[in-house]
Amino acid sequence: MRIKHFTLKSYISYILNGILAFHIFITLWSFYSLFTDYTGWTNYHLVPFGYLIYTVLWVGVCKKSRLISLAYLLVSLLEVGAKLFLNKSALGQAIGDVLFPANLIFIAIIALLYNLIFKSPVHESE
Repeated sequence: MRIKHFTLKSYISYILNGILAFHIFITLWSFYSLFTDYTGWTNYHLVPFGYLIYTVLWVGVCKKSRLISLAYLLVSLLEVGAKLFLNKSALGQAIGDVLFPANLIFIAIIALLYNLIFKSPVHESE
């Protein structure tokens, strides 16, 4: 009988899929909220589309695509830049408040677990 040892590597897919579930939930909730109290179009109606972009990019992270992970990082940096430099304008406030600071936590998870996420699996002979 072989005993399985559970390591962080065995839980990576659970961590990534849990974050994906968060992205999907917040995207669906924001689109629902977009049309429940609709009184007219404002810049804040762009926020659900920002969530959608983050969700689509996180699907790529779950599929272990390095290029998509880089795109997630770049979109997050654009959001942080909008929050820092365009915070006075209405568009800057709408773009800068999409997933800040949660996206920074997700980037930290990608950075800390980079080798475990993107390392190609080694097939061990049994």
